[in-house]
Amino acid sequence: MKSFLKIVIGLAVLAAFLLAGHQIILKHKQQVAANSIETFDIPTQVVAIHANAIEGMLELTPPDQLGMMLINENFPPERPTLNLLPRANTVGTAISTIGPHKVSTTLYRMDVDENRRFSIFLVPVNKSFDPSTMGTMRALNRELRVANMNGFNVVLWKKNNWFTVLVTDLAGRELTPLVSLVLDAEAKL
Repeated sequence: MKSFLKIVIGLAVLAAFLLAGHQIILKHKQQVAANSIETFDIPTQVVAIHANAIEGMLELTPPDQLGMMLINENFPPERPTLNLLPRANTVGTAISTIGPHKVSTTLYRMDVDENRRFSIFLVPVNKSFDPSTMGTMRALNRELRVANMNGFNVVLWKKNNWFTVLVTDLAGRELTPLVSLVLDAEAKL
């Protein structure tokens, strides 16, 4: 009987140690999760959204409705669609999602070639968006982040609390005038 009692007490002590160890491990996992930030690769996400937009798989609304859409989504300070006339026409706008975050998407069509389309994304600066995976280049007196993915060029720059992200199939000498057009229009806001 005494040996049985010793075994029961021993098992109870062992169970208490195991439970305490489990609680310590669980608390450590919670602290690690709270301190980590899930990051999202901007080029991969915006290229996928742009491809859907040019294929007609993204529901686009007229540009004059974007402001109200942003307000309805509790988007940070409203920012209008860029006016790129006469060089490019707005096809439509949408609120898209990158991870859990809402971003403004505008699809444009080049005036000189209606088959050439590009998108501009307005992405609120957020710790979970990490453009550091992109290359850098100096152009137009600015440091721009660049990437090429699935036949599209992605150009990103930060202004105040926004990343402006341009996605296009234009490259080389054709790309710089488009970036200049967008930067000039953005400077007028």
